[in-house]
Amino acid sequence: MATRTTVQALVTKTAAFDGASLAIDTNATDWTLFLRVAKLTAGKKARFSFQDSVNAFTANIAGPSFSVKGEVGTDYDRIFSVQKKDFPSLRFNATSAVLRLSLTEIDASSSVDYEAWLE
Repeated sequence: MATRTTVQALVTKTAAFDGASLAIDTNATDWTLFLRVAKLTAGKKARFSFQDSVNAFTANIAGPSFSVKGEVGTDYDRIFSVQKKDFPSLRFNATSAVLRLSLTEIDASSSVDYEAWLE
């Protein structure tokens, strides 16, 4: 079984949000990123983007992005994934490389619960 590393712990957000950075400068050569949207207000939309940087996010490059529309709720959730073979330009193993998940867009008057991890 692959080792699971948290990129974003489960959070609830109502506005755009940049997650904390995770060092990826010494990660394995193969990887899969996961995003789980656990809950989203009915009829509302949210967009997420994994971003990488080599200068502590003074500049970053948008990576894989996912968009979801509610209702996502207690009966089911949405899980998205991307592998190295699907997005080889993400800067894993580069000097000073870090990764974060950003909630880049969310509809007004809505709430989203989500988490992300790396395997």
